[in-house]
Amino acid sequence: MATIELAVEGLISIKSEREVSALLMGLNGVEEVEIDEGEVRVEYDDDFLEEEDIINAIEELGYSVID
Repeated sequence: MATIELAVEGLISIKSEREVSALLMGLNGVEEVEIDEGEVRVEYDDDFLEEEDIINAIEELGYSVID
């Protein structure tokens, strides 16, 4: 099990937070997603996913992950 914490630009509404949360929870291996004021915390099984998979999924929705 692994955890990643990301700053995501554009999460300014409950709708956008729900959209990202639903997408991430749909990824095989994601156990939990918490979003608070643009900060995304994901607990996932690193046997199924890599950090880059999570970042790419968020960016495919049109949000920017900040380094």
